[in-house]
Amino acid sequence: MQHQDGPGKGYFAWHCRTDGTKLDSNSASDGEAWFVMALYFAAARWGNNSGVHYYQADAQAILDAMFSKEVFSDRGDVVTNMFNLEEKQVVFVPSGSADDYTDPSYHLPHFYEIWARWADKNNQFWCEAAATSRQFFKKTTHLVTGLAPDYAKFDGTPIDPPRGA
Repeated sequence: MQHQDGPGKGYFAWHCRTDGTKLDSNSASDGEAWFVMALYFAAARWGNNSGVHYYQADAQAILDAMFSKEVFSDRGDVVTNMFNLEEKQVVFVPSGSADDYTDPSYHLPHFYEIWARWADKNNQFWCEAAATSRQFFKKTTHLVTGLAPDYAKFDGTPIDPPRGA
């Protein structure tokens, strides 16, 4: 599932067949977050010693990929960072205009807290992203129902994204 080269290197295809054939090579930001967390938990449980898979390094490589993208195009694909670095929020999809908004269900402040402690770099960013996500939930959830919209601007305002995004 993981892209080994090209603009999406380090990211994962969000939709594959059981044999690994990519049905859609775009990435979904929540997937990478869950992979990172699973790898960190594996490292905590089974370690990273000689003869054991180095889970923490794989987690860090995915985190690094989330910050390594420049806005560029290859074969018509635009790949961006998984987090808007200015807003300190996860983007819906790290591609084209789909990185101009977020999906409230992708906000995982409890993950970012752990990354702030366990990651090799960008620790202050993860700490701030956790705080930002918690504030975002207060802005985007309905006061009566507690429900969040499917998609929202970074200020929490619900949106209907462009068709096909």
